[in-house]
Amino acid sequence: MKKKPQERKLIFQDEAIFKSILTNLPEIQKNVIKLKEAYENLELSQAFDDEVFNEFITFGTGKTEKLYNDGLHASLNAIGAINKQIRANLLSNTETYLIALKTALSALKVSGRANASGDAFPINVISIVNGVPVVTDSGYEKIKEDFCRTYIETDIEHEVYNKLQNLASAYNSLLESFKETGYKPYFDMEKLQNLLSENELTKAVEVKTDATAFVINYNSDYTAARSNRLNVN
Repeated sequence: MKKKPQERKLIFQDEAIFKSILTNLPEIQKNVIKLKEAYENLELSQAFDDEVFNEFITFGTGKTEKLYNDGLHASLNAIGAINKQIRANLLSNTETYLIALKTALSALKVSGRANASGDAFPINVISIVNGVPVVTDSGYEKIKEDFCRTYIETDIEHEVYNKLQNLASAYNSLLESFKETGYKPYFDMEKLQNLLSENELTKAVEVKTDATAFVINYNSDYTAARSNRLNVN
């Protein structure tokens, strides 16, 4: 019989990392606006939208530069500016706009790099809505999915997780039992190792019988010792 595949299960979402990633967002949005302004200075026919923005962050400014330069030369041809010197003079200041565009894109990418906490912002989750850079619900969801969530899905991952859950349950049950011995106020996770040891040959974890006996008899031993101290004379 074919084994049923394990369910992919979310076990943790790190809200601290999510919050840290978003600290870069205001600066990134400012830089997207600067990129938009630099693009609009080129006066191309296509508005600054998701398509243009994604082209920039994925492939750079090459396509836009070509469109801009092709448009300039087409305009010069249309007015009959054939003389090379005249064309050079007319084009002399146009490179400034392309430099500004590339500078704006570079600044945007830098602002998305790792912050002081080591968390980078994925610029590709930015959407352009009516010319404004925003993060939609699906964008926030993508950040959480890609950077903040831990899943288990393989057989061994489920096995380890379930056994850890059983261990936690057993530990809590142990604390309840300690209430009967009077030892609970003095017990914590660090003291758990006092009750266990590693077998030198098998390397398996075993119960320390002497320490366990002390805990089990703690209440009666303590009462007896206190009684002896009170009746020493």
